[in-house]
Amino acid sequence: MTHALQLAMLTLVAFPSVQAEPSVHPDQCASGNCDAENVSLLQGGELGARDGAHMSTEAEDETSGTEPTTETTAEPTREATADCKDASAEDVEKAAHSLQLSAQSCSDVAYYCLHPVLGKHLATLCCITCGQVHRAVQAAQAAVPDAVQKVMNQPRCLGITAAAISYRFGQWPFYPIYTSILQAAEWTYQRSYNNTSSNGDFDHMGLWTKDSKCLVTFQGSDHLSDFGSARNTEKASFGGISDIHAGFLQEFTSLFAKVDFNDPIWNCESITVAGHSLGGSLAQIFTAVLNSDSNAGTYPKVDSVYIYGAPSPFTVPPPTCTKGHAFANAYSVDGVPHVDMVKILGDAFKPLNLPLAVYTYKEGNPSATVPGTMMQKIACSEKADMNLSTFESAKTTPGEDQAHLHSAGTYAALLGCWDPALVELWRM
Repeated sequence: MTHALQLAMLTLVAFPSVQAEPSVHPDQCASGNCDAENVSLLQGGELGARDGAHMSTEAEDETSGTEPTTETTAEPTREATADCKDASAEDVEKAAHSLQLSAQSCSDVAYYCLHPVLGKHLATLCCITCGQVHRAVQAAQAAVPDAVQKVMNQPRCLGITAAAISYRFGQWPFYPIYTSILQAAEWTYQRSYNNTSSNGDFDHMGLWTKDSKCLVTFQGSDHLSDFGSARNTEKASFGGISDIHAGFLQEFTSLFAKVDFNDPIWNCESITVAGHSLGGSLAQIFTAVLNSDSNAGTYPKVDSVYIYGAPSPFTVPPPTCTKGHAFANAYSVDGVPHVDMVKILGDAFKPLNLPLAVYTYKEGNPSATVPGTMMQKIACSEKADMNLSTFESAKTTPGEDQAHLHSAGTYAALLGCWDPALVELWRM
């Protein structure tokens, strides 16, 4: 869908189940300017370039967590009848033009089949497409209870689900389905720490709680300026940690500066941190800073961290082993694992010292919508950095055959956390 169309639709009537902020699903690049070289640096399949400015103010940077409702309704389609069809490109374009929109096909407006106003019109104009959307949503909703049980029982599933929904601050209408998984697992969204730069780059850190346990999430890339940050490979220091990727550190400090750890909300029995892609890089820096001996008594300690397809942010990582897990999807070339994002910046950058599990899809399921198999596992050691010498960097950028391996939905699939219906809707 074109970004102009998204913004135009927002001006007509806001989706009731999402926050009205100009964005796209993270598996897309709305601007059309995400060249392969830029995309390969950071986000691969989970990129969503955010051309418009975030529609909040600085006063909203630290707010109580308020989550949207999860119900979306629209007029049932007539797909079962003989007259159900999608209008021609010419007719779609004319209909859109009458609303001062720009669209050339039903696929351009598929997200809005569930819109309480626009959906009624689209049910006739784009009958087949809307029928497909309705079925996909219904199947995903039916898969939520199983995902909830896995989130409650498997830390890796809690981590990837939390990391995935950290992208939810946009108008993609299906995020509430995924947010409901965490909510049904009795996690409550408490606080949002946001930063919006002058060029429209929106960054987010979230705090969830369950009883006295805390869960911290970092959003991945959502703007082309994030690629500029990835290119800044100078070394910098912060919070007692040296040799940090300067670009990632800049992204991190803009959020970290907004956190008041004296706030009673941070009286946590334990802290788990999660992030996907760039969010995973920021999660590693957050963990290293809070757990640094030099900050003892200043910040609470992180108990565990779960990261997925995250670029490595240190040239000299802290030596202490960290509880939790890193995950990287991969494919094999001549027996050599090509891992997603972990080595995207080359051998000079190392990950946080925590166990790494490399997963790939099962034979016969290259679309990676069902649980995969573990290719390799590397334990952390306090005597040496994580040894990634046996890996090559994967080609998981948009347009590549393996691009889908970087999607948070694919991680949730290969780790056995989401049913195929949730994975397929996530990629829609």
